[in-house]
Amino acid sequence: MFEVRGYILRKQLGQGAGGRVFLGCKDGDCEEGREKAAIKVVNKRQNNAKAVRMARREHSILGEMPPHSNIVRLYHVVENADRLCLVMQFAAGGDLFDYVLQCGRLPVFEAWRIFRQLISAVHHIHKTGTFITK
Repeated sequence: MFEVRGYILRKQLGQGAGGRVFLGCKDGDCEEGREKAAIKVVNKRQNNAKAVRMARREHSILGEMPPHSNIVRLYHVVENADRLCLVMQFAAGGDLFDYVLQCGRLPVFEAWRIFRQLISAVHHIHKTGTFITK
């Protein structure tokens, strides 16, 4: 494994078309209460031009986003000739898509709880004018 901005990559959390997401632990220590991050790594050497563009767009959007409790924060971006790495807030619960797949049909109260969080995040984005397509 390698290190990104003081975070040592410990285990892979997921993989998509553009790259892989790893759990990063500050100074390599993943004990409870220690600082953790989700680190998206996009390999620039594998004909990944689209994935690199998407990661740069994610960087652009998250980089100017005022903090909100339902939107993952971007801490750092590290780029070299081989990789583009986005160091982001670690969300212990995983992503929403995987949660819904795992749970199947959600109880009404749980679906409403998630829906309120989504609406709150979308409202924040609209209110701040952050997500304007360019």
